[in-house]
Amino acid sequence: MFHRLVLFVIIFIAVGPSYAYGNLVHVVKLRGTATQLGPGMHEAKDVALHEWYPKDTSILTGDKSFVLLKYKNGGNLTLGPSSKVVVDEAKENSQAIIALLTGKIKASVESSKANATASKLIVKTKTAALGVRGTSFQTSYNPRSNITSLVTFKGKVALAKFENNKPITKVDQVLKEKAVEVTKGEYAGVSDNLAVATTPVKISPEQFTKLKLNETLGATEEKLDEKTYQTELKKDMADLASESTSEKGGTFKASTGSYTPRPGGLVDIESGMYVPPPKDAEFDSTLKVYKATTAIGSVNDDGSYRPPEGLKLEPGKGFVVNPDATTKSEEVTKLATDLNQNLAGQLVQPTPPKKKSTLEGKEDDAYERYFKKEDL
Repeated sequence: MFHRLVLFVIIFIAVGPSYAYGNLVHVVKLRGTATQLGPGMHEAKDVALHEWYPKDTSILTGDKSFVLLKYKNGGNLTLGPSSKVVVDEAKENSQAIIALLTGKIKASVESSKANATASKLIVKTKTAALGVRGTSFQTSYNPRSNITSLVTFKGKVALAKFENNKPITKVDQVLKEKAVEVTKGEYAGVSDNLAVATTPVKISPEQFTKLKLNETLGATEEKLDEKTYQTELKKDMADLASESTSEKGGTFKASTGSYTPRPGGLVDIESGMYVPPPKDAEFDSTLKVYKATTAIGSVNDDGSYRPPEGLKLEPGKGFVVNPDATTKSEEVTKLATDLNQNLAGQLVQPTPPKKKSTLEGKEDDAYERYFKKEDL
């Protein structure tokens, strides 16, 4: 009996505390720098290749860095540069859960043959919940804009607005009652100013293909193979042409807090904001999208968004004149104003100033008594 007890202690020490919590993910690929903080740890440690991590482990990547994680249920997840997640799992059904605190992830999840309607992976941000069955997608969350963005590459992903203070056990219920289904080639987002997720719309086919081909989420400067890109673009355009789309869009309903953007626009993955085509853009009746022009920006080889010359896109604030730009004409300022008018529901509303007291001197106590609660 004594020898068995000693053997158990030796095995427990060798395996480490992760075993006690149950491992969820292990590191398949690593580029750059990344740290992890597991349950019970007081200091973060470097992420190690092939290492397994238990639930409640937070993983943080550095600039120009990425980590490819593989869940024990078979799903793959790439954590992009300057991003942070916490891995978790639902006890009742072993459902994988990932909390995206900041940054962007790209994931591929195989559908469950046993239960095709159940989400194998739940992604939770401060503003939204994503239910993933069998699909490939990319999502981001930016604390400055408070926007969660989603682009689906394969299959369908359910997206719903989800208050941060709600328990994770309510996610399935919210996804069932309030979610929109985002299919291949489509974007949808959640922001503070909207009551529900935006109506899913097709994005620019060129950007969609480039985002799909990029594997490191901008951590490395991968040169786009033109032949591969053109082949994939042709396939994607054929697929997108066969899919129906939402109404021509541009509709923001303040009464219901809903927004249907014009399809064919560009997604700024960093801020999560969607830049729709202008009102005078030409509509492609075959692809059922408006043709994006350089007036709203362009796309880099890795699929990332590049604003029009002289402008920058500030998370939550919209387009502003780039202070580093060589050209700062009135035309650039006007362009920023025009573009911002199309970012319905995505700009952070300014906080109204607190009421100022006209009371002075000894009447400060009276101000505290009558106005403090209102200000709070």
